[in-house]
Amino acid sequence: MLELAREECNGCGACYNACPMNCITMVPDERGFLYPNIDTAVCISCGACEAACPPLTPLMTLTSESTVYLTCYDHEGFLEPAAGGAIFAMLARYVIEKGGTVFGASFSPDMELRHRSATELNDIFKLQGVKLSQSDTKHTMREARDLLNDGKWVLYAGTPCQIEGFLAFLGREYETLITIDFVCSGVSSPRLLEYYLEGLYKDYGEPVVSLRVREKYKGYKEPYVKIFCKPSVKIFELAQRNSYVQLYEKGYGYRPSCRSCQFRKPHHLSDVTISDAWSAVDDSFAADNRGLTIVQLNTEQGDAVWKTCLDIVEDNRRLLRAVPYDLEKEKAVNAGFTSDKQVDEDTEEALFNDLKTKRFRKAVKAYIEEPKKSFWSRLLGR
Repeated sequence: MLELAREECNGCGACYNACPMNCITMVPDERGFLYPNIDTAVCISCGACEAACPPLTPLMTLTSESTVYLTCYDHEGFLEPAAGGAIFAMLARYVIEKGGTVFGASFSPDMELRHRSATELNDIFKLQGVKLSQSDTKHTMREARDLLNDGKWVLYAGTPCQIEGFLAFLGREYETLITIDFVCSGVSSPRLLEYYLEGLYKDYGEPVVSLRVREKYKGYKEPYVKIFCKPSVKIFELAQRNSYVQLYEKGYGYRPSCRSCQFRKPHHLSDVTISDAWSAVDDSFAADNRGLTIVQLNTEQGDAVWKTCLDIVEDNRRLLRAVPYDLEKEKAVNAGFTSDKQVDEDTEEALFNDLKTKRFRKAVKAYIEEPKKSFWSRLLGR
């Protein structure tokens, strides 16, 4: 039977998908994070949940060096809505055009973040973009395995811990599987997202129906948050000024396991790892300011698919632009590669207590504003 400390569980859902008796349910805690709950009256102690749990049964770590590129998939229909260089969309298109299925995180009509499948090119947009909260993988791991067993192509996207959980759940390799993860600082509380959406509803009087945390409204270098409220309110706000994004950047509301992440390591087990490219925004490669992605090819499968995509030509031009890149440049400016974010637990608890009684924008103000300096401190520059 699954025995795992709360601060070790990453909520990937692999145990839930692996249980042959369906005796595991994923139950949210007070901050919305999912944890497995086992019906001991039904459990047969088969060990399937333990075998699929990455913290309990770690997979073998890759030690070979990844090949790294600075990239952009120059397809207008996919690049424009992408947060970066549309590499996920490129791989999704590759799989769908082979008759396959893509799995990734998407907001439901009631604005809950869940994994879902897509088999049409028009659905790729729903899976694109940055989502700071944690997605519920539901039964998508089972769905993906059934498709793979039928010889279908599958692209499965998720956080590093979700991908390791998915691979442990599968327990074998598939020639028609591509996995993609990203450099992750941590996942934010689903309850914190609910507080934010509730605050927007109180401020504008209309429910939020769309949230894009990083929109290239004025280009890649200056990301915006885009919010649509039904039926008429549209909000565009610089990401660095958005209170929800600021809380995330400061580390508030992270899942406990993210404070000491076991999956923040040099060699990911996914076929492809993507990340921001803030170290390259002034590179000549980024001159058009339309979007960039740093890609790490971690496996032979990732390398083979990449080479196929490089050879694709449309309208007499290659859509995938890529140049070799030094990953150490990005590591120097992106803490998500190397360090866990920490906050004072009492301060974080106070934040969530304030959110229970105050409107979002008022509750978070004290936690995101920098202390004002005195006249003499500002004058002396300290």
